[in-house]
Amino acid sequence: MKKRAEKEIKIRTTIKEGTAWEEIVNEAKESKCDLIIMGPKGKTGVAKALIGSAAENVIRYAHCPVFSVSSLIR
Repeated sequence: MKKRAEKEIKIRTTIKEGTAWEEIVNEAKESKCDLIIMGPKGKTGVAKALIGSAAENVIRYAHCPVFSVSSLIR
C-alpha cells in the first residue's frame, strides 16, 4: 500500500488596514502562500459596480490559485 505524502497545513490570521484585495494579494505573496481561500462577500450594488469585488480582484491579481467559497446560509 502506498503511503500518502503528509504535508503540514499552516493557517495564519492577519489584520491589516487598506484596500482588502490589495492587502490579501500582498500578504499572500509575502507569505509565499500556495492557495488563497475566501468568500465572495463584500460590497454590493453600486459600490461593487464602481469598485469591483475583492474576490474578483484577488482572483485576477494573486500569484497563486484562489478558491472562492460561497455560503448557502444567508
